[in-house]
Amino acid sequence: MTLNTIVLDLDGTLLNSSKTISPKTKEALIHLQTKGIRVILASGRPSSGMIDIARSLSMHRHHGRIIAFNGACALEMSTLEPIIEHFIEAPLAQKLLAHLENYLLIPMVSQDNRLYVNSVFNGMIHLGPHPKEDDPLFNIIEYEATGGHFLLQEVGSLAQHVNFPVYKVLVAGEPDYLHDQQSIMFGPFKDILHGSFSAPFYYEFTHPDADKAKTLRKLVMDPSTVIAFGDSQNDISLLQYAHVGIAMGNAADDVKRIADDITATNDEEGIYHSLLTYFPDLF
Repeated sequence: MTLNTIVLDLDGTLLNSSKTISPKTKEALIHLQTKGIRVILASGRPSSGMIDIARSLSMHRHHGRIIAFNGACALEMSTLEPIIEHFIEAPLAQKLLAHLENYLLIPMVSQDNRLYVNSVFNGMIHLGPHPKEDDPLFNIIEYEATGGHFLLQEVGSLAQHVNFPVYKVLVAGEPDYLHDQQSIMFGPFKDILHGSFSAPFYYEFTHPDADKAKTLRKLVMDPSTVIAFGDSQNDISLLQYAHVGIAMGNAADDVKRIADDITATNDEEGIYHSLLTYFPDLF
């Protein structure tokens, strides 16, 4: 076994609760790239919300790549050119968005530098399950727009507005409600789209060939070289594809069950400690 590729989810994995990379982890990843190890970031985020993070890790200097939109798009960091793209065509996106109008959800669709929503004033949710009456609400639309560097645009009806192919349709909602409605919500599309949770409050619809592992397989055809880290349902296929799949200490239980190893949490430098374990000769 010769590991030479590190694949990292972002939110809940590489990024701590403050949405930053710990100095030790950043230093270790930059160091390993100088030793010939390739780094790939794989996230449900749009590419626009990943590029600055990748640059902070010097990935543009070491042939790093990013897998964005849950595998719907992959970019070469040295050129920022797409090397893999999987779109949901406009008629199917419109059908899906019309269907989602039957649920208490916040759908969001991006195109170029814009994030389209039905209402900019309907973005407040709880992030955790079983909220108490006094638990704070979170502006998920503002969060998504800021993280992806998008301009917000309200369109009234996404189902009527989206006449262009999209990488993904993202919905946000109360975690308990999303969990209860997921199978019914996804049911009519289960044979023609891929769907997964990327957080308890996020559910993402993509092209059936767009998931993290399927896209990674096109970038790295030998899984025996791959070590991957993740925390959410949309990381399961990624950890299963990698020769070594590592769940974060804060990962969902179903992610931990399929992992080869479990490290410390994203707030306890779990990635850093695992890198020391799996690449001891390079430090």
